[in-house]
Amino acid sequence: MTCGTRNGYDKHRRDGEEACQPCKDAKAKWSRVQRALRGRYCQVPPLLLAQLYLSAPIALQLKFELAVGESVAAALVQRLDQAETPQ
Repeated sequence: MTCGTRNGYDKHRRDGEEACQPCKDAKAKWSRVQRALRGRYCQVPPLLLAQLYLSAPIALQLKFELAVGESVAAALVQRLDQAETPQ
């Protein structure tokens, strides 16, 4: 068994053992990737998402607004503006 992999995690579970931390970490990473690929979940820091939104062509900005809502897009931009404004 190779610890630190998703297969290692599965082997621990099949053997009735609690998985070691490297295997738990590998399983968690694999699960995050799978959720992102299925479109269920993708974790992006809000300020980075706002920067990507603002740097995207208008057509992509409109698609983004349709997907998440104009109010979410506006809130992201406002948060970015606040973070970039010296206090």
